[in-house]
Amino acid sequence: PSVAGDAVFGPALAYVAGLVASLQDTKNFEFDEWNGVAVTPYLARFLGEEDAEAVTRAYLARAVEEAEREAAANAPVLEEGEELCNCEFSLAYGAKILLNNA
Repeated sequence: PSVAGDAVFGPALAYVAGLVASLQDTKNFEFDEWNGVAVTPYLARFLGEEDAEAVTRAYLARAVEEAEREAAANAPVLEEGEELCNCEFSLAYGAKILLNNA
């Protein structure tokens, strides 16, 4: 039987999945956030405190691995040659420069 289709556990699991997705999107990999706020309090009602914390640790480790893999894949490839400037400008600074030259 599918636990996701369970009338009580299914919605709780979907809610936890949404919280975890938000934490991953914001690159928040703090165990205290995941354990104390997002995952363990909801899963502990169904799995018990220790098992819920174990699930939290396992999924957090997997999420960190995935984030590191994604960061490595999206890392800029530096080409040969001398780099004159490696700067990032904010949108506000770019707008300021455009307005000054207008």
